[in-house]
Amino acid sequence: MEHVCELTGICKQYRSRKTVHEVLHDVSMTLDAGEVFGFIGPNGAGKTTLLRIMCGLAHPTKGKVKVLGTDLTVRNAQLPTGIGVLVEYPSFIPELTGRRNLQLLASIRGVIGLPEVDATMELMGLDPGNKTPAGRYSLGMRQRLGLAQAIMEKPRLLLLDEPTNGLDPQGVAELRSYIRHLADQGVAIFLASHLLNEVEQVCDRVAIVKQGHVLRQMSKNDPVPYRGFSLQVSDTKDWSLVQQWAAQHQATLSQKDGVQGGMVGTAVPVPAALRDLVQAGVSIESITPDRDTLETTFLQAIQEEKK
Repeated sequence: MEHVCELTGICKQYRSRKTVHEVLHDVSMTLDAGEVFGFIGPNGAGKTTLLRIMCGLAHPTKGKVKVLGTDLTVRNAQLPTGIGVLVEYPSFIPELTGRRNLQLLASIRGVIGLPEVDATMELMGLDPGNKTPAGRYSLGMRQRLGLAQAIMEKPRLLLLDEPTNGLDPQGVAELRSYIRHLADQGVAIFLASHLLNEVEQVCDRVAIVKQGHVLRQMSKNDPVPYRGFSLQVSDTKDWSLVQQWAAQHQATLSQKDGVQGGMVGTAVPVPAALRDLVQAGVSIESITPDRDTLETTFLQAIQEEKK
């Protein structure tokens, strides 16, 4: 089965008379239908440049870009239909309404009409009848309008650059749900962001990038190391019972200063440990598995790259 998008050895350099600045270095990845791929890194990591290459707005210095069956690195290659793009700071004709802006964009290819434009605006929480010029939209409204133009023609490949910019918590949650809905319908989605929590919740695979280098790629299906759990109990008597349980199971304890709780290093799964401790009479305030999150993995990758 052919990938929706396939990048091989992508490099991007900007040259001046005296220097060569490399923005991307040997980036390779694939993206399949129904998959959400997160590309995360700090500002200046090359996320936006890669997205621009994937939609034909920029050309790589070296490497191959194949999108929806078309090799974009071939001279005079025609960009295939079926690509939706949200750039980080979407721009519109400021004097026109949001509806009129989308209507003009839709008329370029003639794939959809005004009913589809209106339906997409409503889906993104915008009122098609709003007469406010787009230039007076808030940041959140402009972002919603940008998302509407990206999805209104029902793309097979959706490229999103910092899609939650300016959205309130409700808007972020709605967007997260809609991204998963599109993926379930078979849309391939590339999401460039620096918000680790959002990427972790919505993406199937993730690449961590810094200064144009991909440091690590991972899948949500990869096994996650388990080191034990953090535990908070009610009083000193409960902590004494925890110490007894730890001694019986060769677990290590690291108590936090001033509190009845800490880290429990063990291979015993949380459900089994919880059952044992409750049966022993321990009053538990909280218990949380100690596993790597995307944030800890990201920070570890960045630190390893510095060495």
